[in-house]
Formats: sequence, structure tokens, C-alpha cells
Amino acid sequence: MLSDETAYRQLVKTLKAAGKPVTAADVTARSALPLEQVKALLPRAADEFSAALEVTESGEICYSFPRGFSSRYTGAAARWKRFCHAAGTGLKAALSLFFKIWIMAMLVGYFALFVLIALAALFFLVAASSSGKNRRNNRDDDGGGINFSGLLNGLFRFWFYSNVFGGQSYRRSGRAAEPGVPLYKQVFSFVFGDGDPNAGWDQKLGRVLIAYIRSHRGVISLPEFIALSGLGPAEADKALLSACVKYGGSPEASDEGTVVYRFDEILLGEAEAGGRLPGPEKARWKFSSNKSSSNAAFALINAVNLGFGAYFLYFALNSQAAAGSDIAYLFLFVYSVLYNAGVTSFVPIGAGLGIVPLLFSFLFWLIPALRNAGLESKNRRIEKENRRKKTAAAIWKNPLEARAALGEDLIVELGTYSQPEVTVDEQGAAYSFRELLREKTALENYRAQVKVRELGNTVFSSED
Repeated sequence: MLSDETAYRQLVKTLKAAGKPVTAADVTARSALPLEQVKALLPRAADEFSAALEVTESGEICYSFPRGFSSRYTGAAARWKRFCHAAGTGLKAALSLFFKIWIMAMLVGYFALFVLIALAALFFLVAASSSGKNRRNNRDDDGGGINFSGLLNGLFRFWFYSNVFGGQSYRRSGRAAEPGVPLYKQVFSFVFGDGDPNAGWDQKLGRVLIAYIRSHRGVISLPEFIALSGLGPAEADKALLSACVKYGGSPEASDEGTVVYRFDEILLGEAEAGGRLPGPEKARWKFSSNKSSSNAAFALINAVNLGFGAYFLYFALNSQAAAGSDIAYLFLFVYSVLYNAGVTSFVPIGAGLGIVPLLFSFLFWLIPALRNAGLESKNRRIEKENRRKKTAAAIWKNPLEARAALGEDLIVELGTYSQPEVTVDEQGAAYSFRELLREKTALENYRAQVKVRELGNTVFSSED
């Protein structure tokens, strides 16, 4: 007997040469492979090459390959697709790490730098005023200096005392402090979100599927899987074939000519509890797990950086306007410090304190804005999947009493799998899935005939 890999290559070669729908017996006759090995390998080929299943009048399952033999897993196209996915994932991770480091350096660093520049300028202004020097400037800035000092004092207090930056939150009742979320995590949550709320969904769905199969005598139908997974009929068909490969299942034909999916290998063991329809719902994406006050604080800090960046860039580009202007005091103060250090150009101020923070502030708002714009479409898809589960489960429970309230769009979608009869009464449109009822009855009859093997008593133990 050939190994499975060698037999699989020969089976695929036979399927390509056939050029028409074939049964397991046809493949065996054309390849001389053992029938049981062919039955075990056909689901793998059906999954890899996106086969379509057909049931003949005699109740035999035929495999057809309307999309040809372009592999989903091997070949140049599949390799290129995997490469692009891996490269995209790696690039996304690298950019995310870069932005996270850059964000902390820019948001916190520049905010602190601007506050320190303002405090230093205020200190020298007050010192000059108190020593009697530059009395004219002291008189001109007397009213504005008080407001400017109050603004800086408010920013200073916000920076050092706001619970946004403290990493801890305190109850006003005076009880012990509660551990809070660190600042960098709050910032990343605002900019990048908190990741996929349904991470690991494939594994979760696999466990739900296995539990359902084991609690229903090792057999499942496509409509039941739609109600478990929330996938549309075409996607669910492909996913079930993939599940056959993963869990040792195979499509079978009932005596009534309907397709069922049988998983004898995972049926052996203790009986599963649960396994009800519909399946678990997916969680919606959230913009951020932060409190709205925290996100507002980050927006305020970014606005401060944006304002200072625009201020320094403006006067760096319009140096003549700075001469004799009271509001240019911060710019002239920074320039005097650099001039004393031997830097006579305005370029460092315009670039370092203008362009860089402006560019950062733009990206700091752009990334969350773009991400937020995509959340709506993601949540619409999730809501549709969740609705599809409930609709499919309700129709499967009572195929003859489907109403538009279940979701007319999803009823029509399920009609591509099983065509309903439509009638209209005083309550509106009513849909009767008579073929689906026939399939449900056939499935129940098929399950009743399945002989479930039990584990029985232990006859050997390595501990004995």
C-alpha cells in the first residue's frame, strides 16, 4: 500500500485526467488505489482545489472541480499569497513597533520639551522684570504675563498630577489606590486599538464544531454548520471540507440523497454536553478600551504639540514678523539660546520644533481616524454573521414558518442553498423551506442509524 503522500499525488493526477465529476469508486477504478484510502484522501483534494459536491439519483457523491486545479496551499499563486500575507504581517508589526516607540518619544517628549521651554522663558522673563531690567517689556507684558503664567501652571499641573499619567487611579473616598493601566498602553489603545476582539476564533469555532458533532452522533449538515459559524452557504461549504481534512471527516450521501458530513474518528470518546444552535456570537470591535476622558486628554496633549509646532514653524518662516512682536517671545528666547551656542540659522527651530511635531500630530490623529472609519464595516460584517446564525438556526428549527422578521436578506441568501416557497398573508411574507425540511428529516434518519462505538472498560493500563 502506497504512503498517503504518494497516493495523494496519484489521486490528484487521476482527478485532473478525469475531466468530469467522479465518485470514489471511479477514482479507485482509474488509479487502482485502495477504496478506503481514496475515501480518506478525497476530502483533502476537495478542500485544496475547492471542489463542488454533487449527489446522483442513486445516492452517490460525485466530486467536481469547476475552478480547476489551482491549489489553495501549493503552487506559485499560493506561495505568493502566503508570502504577501507574511510580508504584510511582518511589515505591519514592524511599523506598529516603530510608531509605538516614536509616539511615546514624541507625545511625551515634545510635550515635556515645550512645557520646559515655556517655563524657562517665563523664568527669565520674571527674573528680568524683578531686577528692573527691560522695564518697557515688563509694562507691555504685565497683563499678558499673568495669563501666560496661569496657562503654563495649568499645563504643569496636568502633566504631573493627572491620573492619566500616574499609572494609578485613586478613589475620592480615600481608600487604597487601585492599579491602573500604564500610560504607554493607554496611548497605544488610543492610536492602534486593542487588537482583534475575536482573536483565536478559528480555534473556538473548531471546539464548538467538535462539541456539536460529538453530541449529534458524529454527523452534521451544511445548514447546521451555517447556524454554528455564521458563514454564508458557499463559505460554509468550503469550511466544512477543510474541517473534514482536519478532523478526519468525510461527506456522505443519505438514503434520501442529501449530503451529510460524518466524523467517526472524533466521535469515539465520552459524550459531549451542549452542542446547541445557534453558535456563539462574535464580539464587536471597539475604538479603544480607554475612558473617554483619557482619550480626550491625549487629544489635548496632541493639540498642545500641534499649537507649539505651528507657532515655531510660522516664526521660523517669517523671521521678520518676530521682530518687535510680543507673541514671538518664546521663539526669540529659543533662538537666543541657540545663537549663544553658535547656531545662527532658523532652520533647526523650524525643523525640530515646527515640522517634526506638526507631522507627528497629524499622524497621531490620522491613524485613529482611519482605524475608526474601518470599524463600522468590520462591525457590520460581524453583526451580519451573528444575525445569520440566529436566522439559520430559527429556519432549521422550523423550516416551514420563516418570516421576514428573521432577516429577509439572510432568508434570500439561504435560498441559494434551498429554494423556499413564498406566500403572503396579513402578517407579510412567509417562506416555506420544504426541501430543507426533507433534508432535516433525512438527517435525523441518518443519525438514528449511526452506531456509536463506546470506549468500554479498561483492559490494559501502563500503571498496572
